[in-house]
Amino acid sequence: IDDATAAVRALCTEAHMDRVILLGLCSGSKVALGAASRDPRIARLVLWSGDPLTVGSNASKQRRKGLQALKQYGGKLFRPATWRKLFGGRLNPRLIARALSGTEQPGKSGEDETRRDREILEHFKAFQGKVYFIYGGRDPASKPALESFTGFCKANRIEHQSDVIPDADHNFTSLNWERDVILKTLAWLGTFRTTPVKA
Repeated sequence: IDDATAAVRALCTEAHMDRVILLGLCSGSKVALGAASRDPRIARLVLWSGDPLTVGSNASKQRRKGLQALKQYGGKLFRPATWRKLFGGRLNPRLIARALSGTEQPGKSGEDETRRDREILEHFKAFQGKVYFIYGGRDPASKPALESFTGFCKANRIEHQSDVIPDADHNFTSLNWERDVILKTLAWLGTFRTTPVKA
């Protein structure tokens, strides 16, 4: 989150911009949410398959994330590129194990993650921009995440919109789903333009 905030400052300074859009996929959405209220130039957030924050118990959340990772890695077993990476020594077993366990960071307990999620949401209450949530219909996290996020946004009067791409998975892995998520995002952004700051 600190890095994203610093990147926004650098971009606005170097490119003379006064508005920025942050886009996050999965846990990258946490970074976008955490940075959102730190700089008033962050005007919109686009969250693809945003990882649910403080939804359910720590144990159930970790199980859901672990199953999701298992499905993702299971599908990759049939790809030649995966085997090339394996035999080329380019796979990171620790990263895979962490994903399968449902924890995001090494040494982080479920309680630490929940505490951090609550802090992110607390800061996010101050966000004055607009948010677009988009999920895949076959993503098991989509329903609880959407319910949690839309309820939070309504309670805190944060302008938001949500969309679901039917049959799409968590990462929009087919070309059609990838195209759909990009086109829906562009349609939502509509006439939004970054405006150069006058020197």
